[in-house]
Amino acid sequence: PMTEDIRLDSLEGVGPVTTKKLSGAGVHSIMDLIVRGPVEIADITGMEKDTADRIVNKAREHLESEGLLKKSFESATEIYKRRQDIGKITTGTNCLDSLLDGGVETQALTEVYGEYGCGKTQFCHSLCVQVQRS
Repeated sequence: PMTEDIRLDSLEGVGPVTTKKLSGAGVHSIMDLIVRGPVEIADITGMEKDTADRIVNKAREHLESEGLLKKSFESATEIYKRRQDIGKITTGTNCLDSLLDGGVETQALTEVYGEYGCGKTQFCHSLCVQVQRS
């Protein structure tokens, strides 16, 4: 199921009145609930912060158990293993690849900046070609 398909009132502690308050404030899905956080949820519903905190945590636990949200805590070993699977896109230039530890990482955003006319667009076009070649 998608996060939008999970009803707010399916969470323990969220009844029809709270659901109506949340919907009126623009919180329509369980993911909206998590993104807003307990402080904002308490403000818009008038509930105690502890209650809002409990509801947001239940929502997070529910999405984690469904595999729709990553665990809140990952050990360094898990992160290290995941980082080993990240690929690199070669720039086509050995010196630049060396500076970038093998190329531009996949699964990440890489910002390219510089003065007008310094080759940012050319660099990005070259990366596009390198992806097609690999």
